[in-house]
Amino acid sequence: MDAKAKPVRIFQAGDENERRIRHLKFVEKLEAGGFTHARAKAAAEAFAEATSQELVTKSDLKEALAELKVDMVRWLIVTQIALAGVLLAAFKFVR
Repeated sequence: MDAKAKPVRIFQAGDENERRIRHLKFVEKLEAGGFTHARAKAAAEAFAEATSQELVTKSDLKEALAELKVDMVRWLIVTQIALAGVLLAAFKFVR
């Protein structure tokens, strides 16, 4: 069987900018709650680091779904070919 080729990730410009905006808003909320700027920034960075490996983005999900769709179509084609072979063999056996 062929080695599975990984799909190419298309860069979406909004991803990085949106992450930075969320980070700044988080820092601002912590500062509004009484944190110093340095502590708010450190807490926001620690939170982002801790959660970045566990969360998936919409683009990650789209990649995974596209890969699954390709796999499903591939298996569907293989099973249809196998079914056609079985039916042809059955028709030849009946004749």
